[in-house]
Amino acid sequence: MTLWTRIKAAASGLLGPLGLTGRAQSVTWSQPPTMGTEDLLSGYESMPWLRAPAEKVGMEVATIEYGLEAIKGSRGKYIRDAAVQHAGFEARSKALTVLRRQSRLVRIEDHAFLDALNEPNPYMGRVGLLKITNIHVDVVGEAFWLFSRNALGAITGFWPLPPHWVTAKPTPGEPFYRVSYRSWQAEVPMSEIHCFSEPSPVDPYLRGSGIGWTIGDEVEVDEYAAKMAKALFFNQARPDFIVYGFEDATEKKRVERDWLSRLQGWQRANRPIFMSGEPKFHEFQRPTMEQLVYPSLRKVQRDVILQTWGISPEIFGIVENSNRATAEAAQWIFRSSVVSPRAERMREHLQSIARLYDDRIIVTYPSPVPADKRFVLDVARAAPSRTLDEWRVLQDLEPIGGDVGSSIPGPVSTPSPAADGVADKKPPQAISEHGA
Repeated sequence: MTLWTRIKAAASGLLGPLGLTGRAQSVTWSQPPTMGTEDLLSGYESMPWLRAPAEKVGMEVATIEYGLEAIKGSRGKYIRDAAVQHAGFEARSKALTVLRRQSRLVRIEDHAFLDALNEPNPYMGRVGLLKITNIHVDVVGEAFWLFSRNALGAITGFWPLPPHWVTAKPTPGEPFYRVSYRSWQAEVPMSEIHCFSEPSPVDPYLRGSGIGWTIGDEVEVDEYAAKMAKALFFNQARPDFIVYGFEDATEKKRVERDWLSRLQGWQRANRPIFMSGEPKFHEFQRPTMEQLVYPSLRKVQRDVILQTWGISPEIFGIVENSNRATAEAAQWIFRSSVVSPRAERMREHLQSIARLYDDRIIVTYPSPVPADKRFVLDVARAAPSRTLDEWRVLQDLEPIGGDVGSSIPGPVSTPSPAADGVADKKPPQAISEHGA
């Protein structure tokens, strides 16, 4: 048997109907939500360092303006270009720029998909829907949209389902979602729910994997440290000290009344107490705020959480080791390495839903990465022959228009005396040397 024959036989065994892919497609059971999914999502309400990055990233992705465009063919009819629909951001942007210059790209401002996305349901708008979806995917690795349809069967809205409500995902034997919430139990067909999933490396065919599972211990430790500090303020039902050794209860009561009458209350704070016997001095030690809040431990947990999300601390105003340069770079890093990939992930799912309306639609969005103003300025300086309006656009100013706006500014020089109407006269020395 030749080497090529062996390779073909191995590939056939791996990819054939009885191989790996065949086994993956013939799975007849679905995993329920991972234990603790609801608790992890509930932690968003009570754990600061779970909520802070999840909300920040979710809001950034939700406020991106997703739009619809379509391509006109040579005969003037709209066509489907699958290569552009599924291309990455850079390749798609270049292709759309070329089509736009050729006047073949049409921006769609009025569409049923946009109406459903902008007003998905009576309880939230577009920003709320996209924000909660991104939070679900980031934290637990899954999100679900339940479609609402009109009498004609067209999709008119979306209802986000918390991942722990979906108790079972579709299988070849049971092609429907099982949804359970309190008394509501339903079997929803696959066509009525769209699943956003971040595949798990351990088993990509079952439930998703989110960042929340990775940082679960860190956010819990931070929460327990906060609760421990809170418990210290309530003294954990333990006194600061105990006085004992009295001969009888009457003597104990007398000393207790005397102690409280002398020292209890804010107006008697910092007063000393004097007792009979050999003169001695004793000071009660109180825990400091440094000991109460465990700053070192909480800082370590905070840094681990932010590093797992890939977010620079400057984004949250943590400027202990920062300067202006690092603060400006933090915004660029955040938008390019954190927001941009999630925006593309969201666009990919919106593109899949858009095909249910019209398979020719292309979902687009502007780049969330801010322009490098220093680079643009350096390029402008290298090629200064720009119109006045082009220079004003670089300064975020409105173009002037007309002949003035299209003119090219020249260098500014100091006017000569002749320009002010003063005669150009020779110095007195020159006159005396050469005669009158």
